[in-house]
Amino acid sequence: MSGGVERALMKLISKKELAWIDLGVGVEEVDLQSLAPFKASFFEVSPNMASPVDAHSVKEIWIVLKGEGELTVNHKEVNNIQLGDIIYFDSFESHLVRNTSQNDLRVLSLWWENE
Repeated sequence: MSGGVERALMKLISKKELAWIDLGVGVEEVDLQSLAPFKASFFEVSPNMASPVDAHSVKEIWIVLKGEGELTVNHKEVNNIQLGDIIYFDSFESHLVRNTSQNDLRVLSLWWENE
């Protein structure tokens, strides 16, 4: 998905960039302007770096847009992830991703309130 859909999406909505430079993780929060019942962000993890452990009340889906890595869920379950994978996290499931490749790992994250 060499960015065509992503670029088209970014023309329609705005984004806010956040970064954890020391962790090798950058986040672009997407503002859907109340057009959808969920929120979204893109994030990148640099080679040989990891995201912080995350756990929250919302449900979440990740779609891997680029690269590959190792996903840890609930501090024990480890899975390899790669381009095209879709991953679901239930409320309060802890998760982190480690980039095990020599290229950036890019993920689209979608989340919504648990109803």
